[in-house]
Amino acid sequence: MLLFYNGVILGALCFDYIRAGESAFLAGWLLPHGAIEIPAVLHAGQAGFLLAGALIGWRTRENRSARLRRIGPDLIGLIAGAGVLLVWAGLVEAFFSQYHEPMFPTR
Repeated sequence: MLLFYNGVILGALCFDYIRAGESAFLAGWLLPHGAIEIPAVLHAGQAGFLLAGALIGWRTRENRSARLRRIGPDLIGLIAGAGVLLVWAGLVEAFFSQYHEPMFPTR
């Protein structure tokens, strides 16, 4: 639900900026960190699906702890990857997303 709410708010914000003719400002503000943040969200979602599959255990006779041990390395890799991507996106947002159209004119 939170992801849907964020999408609605971001869509309304984009609509407002584009309608006001501030597309270059919006792109310079959102794209540098958004291009890194979206894959992080997808990695986290895949980790959630992997964990849910191991907890539910459809079509397997393994017990839950064996299933969790089996997916452990993949789950750790996905979570670590998402964490690294989110830190990277935070650094890009803190240091590079602030340098957009008003500072560097595009017209």
